[in-house]
Amino acid sequence: MEFARTRADFESFIDSHLDKRVTFGTAQDNMGLVLWRNQDKLNLHIVNYDFNYATGLVNEKNGLSLMIDAQLVPQPSRVAVISLDRPEFTELLFNIKDGFLSFSVPALHVWDIVIIE
Repeated sequence: MEFARTRADFESFIDSHLDKRVTFGTAQDNMGLVLWRNQDKLNLHIVNYDFNYATGLVNEKNGLSLMIDAQLVPQPSRVAVISLDRPEFTELLFNIKDGFLSFSVPALHVWDIVIIE
């Protein structure tokens, strides 16, 4: 199964490079989320596993609405996204309601990192 192979390869890469990671869970079957702390920042790696080996195309995801436990970053001052897929560092609007920090990632091609400070 192509999806399983892609996911296993990426998770192996993450496991070998990040010592302190917490699996946040998956938003859907073809997307993975890994949450880890880097000094005073929280990094959320979002990986799109929706890849078709036959065509070589990735199905880009748009307008991803995400929520994380607000206790992980009390009083956040900034939420931003960076990606190897596009050069710009984009600040995101966010809010805290009912104990959750929520924000939307405009587009995910393969791999984005949301940085919460």
